[in-house]
Amino acid sequence: MHTPLQEFSQVEQQRTLKRVTFSSFLGNFIEWFDYASYSYLATVIAVAFFPDVDKAVATMYAFAVFAIAFLVRPIGAVFWGNMGDKKGRKWALS
Repeated sequence: MHTPLQEFSQVEQQRTLKRVTFSSFLGNFIEWFDYASYSYLATVIAVAFFPDVDKAVATMYAFAVFAIAFLVRPIGAVFWGNMGDKKGRKWALS
């Protein structure tokens, strides 16, 4: 038989799990939405930022900038992960 305190603890654990799951989903969704938007608009970005170059080359430049985001990510993870460990994740995310 469960005591009221144990039932409260289980309810709190379920709420926390739902909150963490939703937060993880939301962060992942926003991140991939950014990447999808950039990919979808790569041709527009190419013309806007590289107007003096051939359209095919400009699109390759736009995707090269996109690739740089993936290359720089580990550096950001090391820096912000370290700051999150030192000052707290809430501070690092803010």
